[in-house]
Amino acid sequence: MKSINHWRLIRRFAVLLTIIGAGFAVWWRVFQPRASNDQIEALALSIVAIVFAIQQFLDSWKQLDRLSEVGRQLSTQFVAPFPDNLQALTEFVSGAQGKLEIMADYAGYGSYSNEDDFDEYRFVLEKRAKDLNIEMLVYSDALIKEALKRQWKESAFDKERNNVRFKRFYERNQVLIGSFQPTNLRRPFADFNEFQYKVTYDDHIEIKLLAHKEIQKEFANRGIKIRFIEKAELVMHAWVCGDNAIFSFADRDAELEEVSFKTHDKRLVTTFSRIFAQLRASAGTTSSNPIIAKEAKSGG
Repeated sequence: MKSINHWRLIRRFAVLLTIIGAGFAVWWRVFQPRASNDQIEALALSIVAIVFAIQQFLDSWKQLDRLSEVGRQLSTQFVAPFPDNLQALTEFVSGAQGKLEIMADYAGYGSYSNEDDFDEYRFVLEKRAKDLNIEMLVYSDALIKEALKRQWKESAFDKERNNVRFKRFYERNQVLIGSFQPTNLRRPFADFNEFQYKVTYDDHIEIKLLAHKEIQKEFANRGIKIRFIEKAELVMHAWVCGDNAIFSFADRDAELEEVSFKTHDKRLVTTFSRIFAQLRASAGTTSSNPIIAKEAKSGG
């Protein structure tokens, strides 16, 4: 409806311009009697050119409008590469109704790579947990460590120390890091400079694991049901609700970029729901997080 209103408005504007042009031509002919035939012809050609240009503009706008409508009708559309897909995930969670099924490697999906968008995603997810049945399948502690090591290579760790996200990770997890006992020190890290240059690769992976477990704990406290995949890793991530889903594929070993799509294709959405159900049936229900282990024992 909005595009139709725009079309009508532009059309009226074009008609108005044509009327003004014609009126100007009449005025020129009446009040400029000494105008030469060449000037009159030039004016007439200019008016014709303006009208033609307006018509071309209207036609191109109409075609663009039709293409946009076709795009909206496609059952599956590209969303964004990771971690820029978090905004779309936030919108998806915000509009979810009934039940939301999530299968991802980490509860803190994107929390290290795109902290700002993750904060918004997390806020909406925890808010919707009040009126939405949310179930989440994530990796067990052992699988998280394996996935982190494949995603963040030891060979690139020295370069990562100087990345701005490395410092932001420290700032957001100071309490956690402040109580962590490094393997190469007799005390916790005193400040960021010491953390930046003295934390080992294995310790950093361990701290990332602990950070993800803190997010798991917070989600569980808000009523999100979490189960743990303990064997094979996911070949895809998916957020499924009703007849809609957002999904992504990634091959960490091949270091390919993870890209996301949204779909309302019934066959795809049904397939994702079946995969979720199969994984849920075999997923572990215990965790080293006491709050999650308690939820599992109570049948949650």
